[in-house]
Amino acid sequence: MNFFNRTLSRVRESGYIKNVSRLSVGTIVGQVLSIVLLPIITRLYDSSDYGIAATLNAMVMLLASVAMLRLESTLVLADSDIEAEIAVALGLQILGLFIILMILGSGIMYVFELDFGFFPKGGALYLWMPFWIVCGSVNGLLASWANRHGSYNLISFTRVASPLAAFIVMFLMFKSVGSTSMGLILGHISAALTLLGSLIVGLHLQNKMPHLRRITLAEKKDYLHRFRKFPTYNLLMTFLDQVTAALPIFVFTAAFTPHEAACFVLANNVLRLPSSVIGQGVSQVFYEMSSKLKGDISVLRTFVLNNIRFLSAFAVPFFVIIVFFGPLLFEWVFGSQWQDAGQFSRYLALTLALGLIASPISNISSVIHKQRTHLIISSAVFLLRIASVWIGAAYHSALLAVILYSISESFMILIFLFWIVRLLTRRLATHE
Repeated sequence: MNFFNRTLSRVRESGYIKNVSRLSVGTIVGQVLSIVLLPIITRLYDSSDYGIAATLNAMVMLLASVAMLRLESTLVLADSDIEAEIAVALGLQILGLFIILMILGSGIMYVFELDFGFFPKGGALYLWMPFWIVCGSVNGLLASWANRHGSYNLISFTRVASPLAAFIVMFLMFKSVGSTSMGLILGHISAALTLLGSLIVGLHLQNKMPHLRRITLAEKKDYLHRFRKFPTYNLLMTFLDQVTAALPIFVFTAAFTPHEAACFVLANNVLRLPSSVIGQGVSQVFYEMSSKLKGDISVLRTFVLNNIRFLSAFAVPFFVIIVFFGPLLFEWVFGSQWQDAGQFSRYLALTLALGLIASPISNISSVIHKQRTHLIISSAVFLLRIASVWIGAAYHSALLAVILYSISESFMILIFLFWIVRLLTRRLATHE
């Protein structure tokens, strides 16, 4: 009881519940907009165009997440704003080098009409990738800076503006040229630009914009040494997480029909909406709060367990609804051409419900400096995803691939949750 009271006191004093509420309101409104507007897009655009755009989007998100070697994640943990500004400057320098390579690579792919084997020849689509990656990477950096300074109202606003901008551009493009993958891609890019502009203007108005300063070689070395696990273990974990998230999309595009790939993408994206609504609001505040509680293992453990219980209260009803009514809901909301997506959703429900619980607290491994073990778990998830989708492809069954994917993913999420709770329990016993 003392542990619980101490945790509750810390949570109230820090404004944890208020900050989660602020982020959740913006996320809820943004995701409700997405839910309301997505059926319009799925009825306007052909499923094959949707699949192509989703595949390229997955590629960009993968590259944008690692373009700064995960230094943006260190902003919340830096001891001072001056130290955090070192990470900002260093991250932007690394991003610049990364983008030069991307421009060269995109140009080569465009000129020689190359592809990755899992993605149709994109032509001019590839030329948008460097700009799109810059937007995504800088958005992550500024969002982390806003998180460090508690600008949760600003972060909340950006989550509303982005999906609205994407829809407007996609709708106008369809009215202009009909169903094309380019229309969908420009919609995604407009969302990234809206997010970037909102963060820059909002931070300027709050006088919280990071100062771009020159940093010495010694400062770079000192910072990289202190947070050396981020460009190594955290980078690899993020890369594996993003690859494992995008891998089924890539494999589905290569092994199955564009329609089946699009149905998997739609089912996966829609079922992740509850995780986005609740998880994103909890995740950023959880990371900040847990970094403050790391000195008291008993309070930190109770804090983690309370978050697991809180998130489970949302995950269980979500799972039940999708299992029993998923196919009917998908066909009714998105149109008859997406009936297969409803069938996929029934089997994906378990893993995405468990993901709703685990994803918001996954940053705890960075707080307690256990990135190596987390990397091992992420590597196992990566291998299991490859195996599950490959078996489905070998038997020419998209449904089998989805079922095996869900089973393997669910198993590894349970392993991760068990490991976190057991680790904190053992540390508590050691301290006592």
